[in-house]
Amino acid sequence: MPWTYNSQRIYPDKSGENTSAILPVLQPSIVQSFGYVSTVRQLSGLIVGDTIKEALEATSKDGGTAHVLVSPEGSLGSFSCKSFNVDRTMSTCQTIDITQPEDAPVYNFQIELLEA
Repeated sequence: MPWTYNSQRIYPDKSGENTSAILPVLQPSIVQSFGYVSTVRQLSGLIVGDTIKEALEATSKDGGTAHVLVSPEGSLGSFSCKSFNVDRTMSTCQTIDITQPEDAPVYNFQIELLEA
């Protein structure tokens, strides 16, 4: 089942989260906590079609606007796109997304999302 981010269909095969604290070391034996970095969710998988690829690329350039991430289980919350990377796969016919033509290009993607 597809997920959606910014109402665009994505087909992730990996999903992970990373949370980290801001812990500067003031002296060798003193660690001071200054808070936490927002949770970063990493997704990788497939997308089909140039229109969807371009819409997802635009989310990395929209000034940190939050978009809803929805999985088959429901909404996972609002996230801003930190980075979006894409590579085209060499395919002659796709049957992943039936809403797209059979000759639509297929892309591998990696996206990092910051929890809004």
